[in-house]
Amino acid sequence: MTRAHNYGGMVPAEYLEEVDRLLPHLATPGVMLLTGQGLARALVVQTEAPALVQIAKTSTDVAGVLLAAALIEPFGKPGEVLRFVISEHGRAFQEAAAARAARRRQVEAERAGYPSLSEIRRILGGPLDEAARERLLEFFEAVAGSDQGGAVAQEWADLGCTFSGDELALVLRLSRAPGKRVDPEALYRAFAAHRIGAGDLPDRGLVRMVLRRIRDKIAAAGLPIVIDTRPGCGSALILTAPGFSLPGQA
Repeated sequence: MTRAHNYGGMVPAEYLEEVDRLLPHLATPGVMLLTGQGLARALVVQTEAPALVQIAKTSTDVAGVLLAAALIEPFGKPGEVLRFVISEHGRAFQEAAAARAARRRQVEAERAGYPSLSEIRRILGGPLDEAARERLLEFFEAVAGSDQGGAVAQEWADLGCTFSGDELALVLRLSRAPGKRVDPEALYRAFAAHRIGAGDLPDRGLVRMVLRRIRDKIAAAGLPIVIDTRPGCGSALILTAPGFSLPGQA
């Protein structure tokens, strides 16, 4: 993978991944890195809670790299435990990295197939058939999220299936039209929609793994539901018992 930066060449290649992991934590208000006597490893802690809360740890070598690269700076008076906070230099790198990540997510979201503004205008200006309705629903779910997720999640839990956010996103999409196959692109858009607002665009391969978890939970609960997946064609939620009502559709 080609990196967008290497911290001005001040961070050795073998430490880049770890520095990438730690810097967003250190950019959070109230977070410090602690090292010194009695600490086998350097600790990243939140100091604004009633008690110190550890949120990450790393080797003392990495702490030394952060300091040598001027990404952190000492805080307070030296003692047995040394305290460090992110420096202005480090914050500038972190803000630039966050901006690059936001632009990358925007491009990825566009590539994921969400309708463009011109397409939305075209859809709204024409007959709202089933295909157009689904495209608009995918877009609005990506922007605003599902407005029924909490209530439907509880209904599934009452049936013995406690779904994660990833799992529920796929279940809601498949449940719109039981028995109808949902193509892989539409499934991925539904899967990614609830994460995009938080700045995360998941790997497409995760959809298969999440579908397996959904099948396992449905089977364990003994529900008359089959998730049928055909490679390249998509998945369908099939009811195997007449009269069974899916959560949210009773």
